[in-house]
Amino acid sequence: MAEQPTPPNTTGEAVAGNVEANSPTKSNPTATNPSSGTAYKPFFETAQPAVPPDSPVLEWIARLLRYEDIRTFMTLESLRQVCQWSLPVLSAEPNVLTLSCEDGNEKDEWVVVGDIHGQFNDLAYHVLGQQKAGAPDKKFLFLGDYVDRGPQGVDVITLLLCLKIAYPERIFLIRGNHEEATTCRTYGFFYECRTKFGDTKIWNDFNDVFAVIPLAAVMTCGAHKVFFLHGGLSPGLAMVEGINFVQRSEYGGSLDDSSSEIVDGLLWSDPSDIRGFLHNDRGCGFAFGENTSEEFCYRNGLEFICRAHQMVMAGYQWTHSNHVLTMFSAPNYCGLSNNKGAILLINGLWSPKFVQYDVAPPPQAPGEADAARIVGDYFQPSPGQS
Repeated sequence: MAEQPTPPNTTGEAVAGNVEANSPTKSNPTATNPSSGTAYKPFFETAQPAVPPDSPVLEWIARLLRYEDIRTFMTLESLRQVCQWSLPVLSAEPNVLTLSCEDGNEKDEWVVVGDIHGQFNDLAYHVLGQQKAGAPDKKFLFLGDYVDRGPQGVDVITLLLCLKIAYPERIFLIRGNHEEATTCRTYGFFYECRTKFGDTKIWNDFNDVFAVIPLAAVMTCGAHKVFFLHGGLSPGLAMVEGINFVQRSEYGGSLDDSSSEIVDGLLWSDPSDIRGFLHNDRGCGFAFGENTSEEFCYRNGLEFICRAHQMVMAGYQWTHSNHVLTMFSAPNYCGLSNNKGAILLINGLWSPKFVQYDVAPPPQAPGEADAARIVGDYFQPSPGQS
């Protein structure tokens, strides 16, 4: 197992600042809350936040990374502000993100993250802990399933949206099948919103954001090219470019059948040992065989497909003759699976490597005891499916 990273460096205590209704703009690298005078060290070393110096977004990031109970410094109104501010940032991005590593630059490194499922401590310690003090800035690509099953889905999605607002060119999100109203009403997120904040309207606000999260990404590094998504392929998807013609915000509503089938596949499909496609046992999406992965990679000039969506015991797993890589970043999934979590690191030298880890140690910060038991341990149904 790779060496465990240290937690990200944050500083200071402060009371929550006032939330302005207008959208944040680019600013100086250190944010000071005028109500407290406390300065918050930015998450990245050199990347300047795209928010004003008095924005509460940097405070919320710092306090969440100190494992403070989210209910002690964020109100329903501030959560709604996070949703409102993130909507234009995410909506401005295409369905398929175009990402790159600078060829030959070892310091230009991406951290690729699979399912998190409300396991906030693992996100903060293992995943975001890859950004170490004094080290070059990394970029993060998250492959979906931020909420449900784990006890801190609200904390996870709030932190990721705040990071996206503050650092839109460093943090990238892809939609998972649990970022959808029917699913996250059933598997814990709805109940968590109601239990923590006594209100379900904020659940609706989060779902408005989920509807505009991009669906996939393509990363290039010199001659290398990788396709990233949450689930997998579908019979109607021949070329990556076809995804950009889908009206992603209409999924689950007025989207036509052919486009819906493509999104079903991107969010729900799984690799299989069959040939061709079959309808998925999950009830949505498809099982896709090795021949479909090989053809899709050849047709689109891809080295491999990187996806999440399935719990795998090592945290990562190659299938389809190394044409498909599955990443899963929630260790001991649902509190009983005893799997490792893993993340993928890719840099400009094209030397992909994996970091595996077990459950993060208990946080040592104010509010740690309450934060871990806000809604019980885990939402338990069907731990074998993610």
